[in-house]
Amino acid sequence: MKDKSKAIEIYGEILDTEDNKFYAKLVKNFGLVSGGKFNPTNINEDWKTKEGPIVLTYDINGQEVKMHPQLTQGSWLDYKILNHLLKELEDRGIILKTAPKLGSVNLRLSKEEEQLLKDKFGWEFTIKNRD
Repeated sequence: MKDKSKAIEIYGEILDTEDNKFYAKLVKNFGLVSGGKFNPTNINEDWKTKEGPIVLTYDINGQEVKMHPQLTQGSWLDYKILNHLLKELEDRGIILKTAPKLGSVNLRLSKEEEQLLKDKFGWEFTIKNRD
């Protein structure tokens, strides 16, 4: 997990409060794990009130992307945002993988790295699918 260019932790349950800026951090971390292929800038998470609504914006390739994460009871991640970010990576040829032993950690692996982990540690990987 130290190498943010190779690993990202994605939790379903989050602390979505105005001070936490969870979604802005998520966009930034997706940029980091992309290995330079997804470079969002001007990332901003704006809460209109402490109860929402939330406006999440970032720029990519000179265009602004605007999303509206929904607040949920129990503080669950808005999967529309996660699916959008996974698609951003997928469009750039990046597929995140996970293994049962990794829990909520998702990895960007080369074929060689994936094979090494399979051979050396017996890890099996699945693709982090959009829900």
